[in-house]
Amino acid sequence: METGNLNVRLRPRYHFLPRKNWMNDPNGTIYYKGEHHLFYQYNPNAAYWDDMHWGHAKSRDLVHWEELPIALAPSPELGERHCFSGCCVIDGERPVIYYTSVGEFEGSKTMVRSGGSPDAEPVRMGAQQWMAVGSDDLLTWSKIEGNPALSTAIHGGHDVVDDWRDPFIWKEQDGWHMVLAGTHKHEGCIWLYRSADLSDWQLLGKLYAEDHVILECPNVVKFGDKYLLIYSVIEERAVKFCYGPLSPDKRLIVERQGYLDGPNSGYYATNISIDGDGRVLLWGWINDAARGGLDVPFDWSGIQSVPRVIGWSEERGLKIEPAKELETLRGRSAVKQSFSIGGETVDTGIEGTALDVEVAFRPTAGGTFGVKFLRSPDGLEETAVEVDPANKRVRIVRERSSASGRTDASDVVQTYRSDEPTVSLRLLIDQSAVEVFVNGESCLAARIYPIREDSRGLYLFAQQAVDIVRFQAWEMKPIG
Repeated sequence: METGNLNVRLRPRYHFLPRKNWMNDPNGTIYYKGEHHLFYQYNPNAAYWDDMHWGHAKSRDLVHWEELPIALAPSPELGERHCFSGCCVIDGERPVIYYTSVGEFEGSKTMVRSGGSPDAEPVRMGAQQWMAVGSDDLLTWSKIEGNPALSTAIHGGHDVVDDWRDPFIWKEQDGWHMVLAGTHKHEGCIWLYRSADLSDWQLLGKLYAEDHVILECPNVVKFGDKYLLIYSVIEERAVKFCYGPLSPDKRLIVERQGYLDGPNSGYYATNISIDGDGRVLLWGWINDAARGGLDVPFDWSGIQSVPRVIGWSEERGLKIEPAKELETLRGRSAVKQSFSIGGETVDTGIEGTALDVEVAFRPTAGGTFGVKFLRSPDGLEETAVEVDPANKRVRIVRERSSASGRTDASDVVQTYRSDEPTVSLRLLIDQSAVEVFVNGESCLAARIYPIREDSRGLYLFAQQAVDIVRFQAWEMKPIG
């Protein structure tokens, strides 16, 4: 069984990741002067979590990225150990970053994400929010002398707020608004603040809370007079959303909520930007925790998801799909006209490890159906996307994703809402990652680690009769 150089072969080709070392949360995503800027949590010294800096890349087309010098580095002379996540906004003509500064040897909690160094030092639970001002090209950043720009003292008579991090800022008619995650007593909270000048902040209260969890990386976008809150939950390893208006005391009145991406998917720690056409772009980290005990000397870890365009329909709820710019990477394609399958697995005749696949199923009987990919000729190594229309559920089945037997083989599960008889899937397959979009309203992602060089097949399957209304697949070109 040929496995080749897995460090090279499993490296995604059209998802962004730095040349080497560890990357996690997208930070400060912003569209500015015709360019998309992506900052991200970055360890410049190793392929595991530690020594958090802000990496930086930019793109004009959301597809091809130019890596830039590190934007933020810890200031040990000021007692700073890590530059955690945050956001970037433009205040008039002044670029501003707000981020969570974490100090040296404070607290007893170890913030080691999946794949982190076992020797990582403890970091404080009660972090501070620091501010930096940038040059016009966003390449040079200076931390203000008055840091911290915000400390937990703003909570006044409240008990201690722990895990206080990940500022996200947006502007409304009454000024700047900011959300921060932080635990208070038994609740994981999203706190809401307001400022006229990005310096003097007022606490408005708890926007949202859940019991007995730690929340992270909140993002807010306004659709009409209602708000979409997106946040990550450590205990579930999941990204969730809530939608609704604000009460007079600035609490989110939840009208709808759910999982934005399937729990346990590895998709986590989102951020948002608004492009020149007003599209809301959602960014997220897809981690490598699923590697498990795969014994390979990887010199990289973590990728960014493809940019996702999100919207809201009062009738149908969340809308989500990949940015159309990704279609420029499509190369050779294969199209199959309408046909039917049933009780079988059918070879499409298409092979590849970096593919964009669109397929629409219309079941005419019961049972599950879907797509198998990165499949070996003998079927002993494969990943499947399985649709269960009776329960409106989609699974990424990883039981045989890696013949190594050492990676995460658990399923990633997500639901969809549509009652339409046709189920449309789009699969973005990229070496060791897959993102799946369902009916333009639901999505899920997973990391997979096929070790066989002949695991390249693309198949369709169905337990019972199903019509294939549309099928097309493209080879995807690498971005660098």
